[in-house]
Amino acid sequence: GAAIVALPVDGDGEDIADLIEKWHGELLLDSEQKALVQELVDSGLKQDKPWLCGVELSRCLAKAALDRAGTFVPATFVSTGYLGLDRALCGGFALGECSSLFAPSSMGKTTFMANLALNLAAAKTPCCILSLEMRAGDIWRLLSGLYGSVPRGHIRQGAYAAGEIQALDEAVRGLREMPLYVVERMQFPPDEDSPGAPTSGAISAVLREGVDRCGWKVVFLDYLTKVGPFGGPEIERLPGLTAWVQDQAQRLGVHFVSLVQSNKASYARKDKTGKRGSELQDAKGSVEVVADFDNCLSLMRDDWNTDEPQDPSPSVCRVLKARQGPTGVVKMRFFRSLGRIEEEPPDMGQPREE
Repeated sequence: GAAIVALPVDGDGEDIADLIEKWHGELLLDSEQKALVQELVDSGLKQDKPWLCGVELSRCLAKAALDRAGTFVPATFVSTGYLGLDRALCGGFALGECSSLFAPSSMGKTTFMANLALNLAAAKTPCCILSLEMRAGDIWRLLSGLYGSVPRGHIRQGAYAAGEIQALDEAVRGLREMPLYVVERMQFPPDEDSPGAPTSGAISAVLREGVDRCGWKVVFLDYLTKVGPFGGPEIERLPGLTAWVQDQAQRLGVHFVSLVQSNKASYARKDKTGKRGSELQDAKGSVEVVADFDNCLSLMRDDWNTDEPQDPSPSVCRVLKARQGPTGVVKMRFFRSLGRIEEEPPDMGQPREE
């Protein structure tokens, strides 16, 4: 077996290297013991001192981080179901990243979110809608009418045209087979410190279990500023929420899409041709939303807030920021009665770089 060596303590300030040299000279150790002690000493001398800052800086050195080309693992994408949007995002929704979707009220953010979620679930990508504004039943009604091509008004009123009940039944059966989840705010446990609104901590617990047990890949939050607790100015609260979204996306490996309201400045802005437009600073809390999110998308249509609504209505999804993509504008058509948002044919809806 290996020899057990007791190392004496020297009171004259000699270090272990001095002692080894002294023992060699005095022949206090045989060759096998000398080799063992030398091995122990060498390994001790190679150990790094603890990093008092708490960060092991030796692991941050280029030679440690960039050991081979395989260091760069390709990103994992899930398709949004819109080819032009996938191109503008350099592949679709990348896992571990986060996006904001902003627009004025009643522009169709929730409807677009429902279309995206349905596209993902139909492709067998597990996803969840965290609805902090609309009730879960309303979301399911929207999804069912969208999937079955039954007008939302008919479902709401219970007045169906020929064949619509059968179409709706088939849509419901189809949705039941999809990995699509809807969680509304009333399903969260009551919180005395945040009445009526789940906190980021409560939502984080749901996200962790949703990823672990349900395999969620994409999570939609409708909408960001509905996350509690409330209190204090938004200018102080919002940076914490955007940092929390970014942290959840990176730690859980999901793509996190947060719906955000637009500032009032975007309500009346039009370009030289008279069309409504949007800019990054239109996102409410633009500094944090733009800085912390990997992608920033806006939704806009020309007939919004006018007395001449169209069905279908020309609409655009503008990718104003894509950390890894080219950005661009994707032309779409918004079928108001059905809640369907379709991409224009490729020859008409190609994203253009801006």
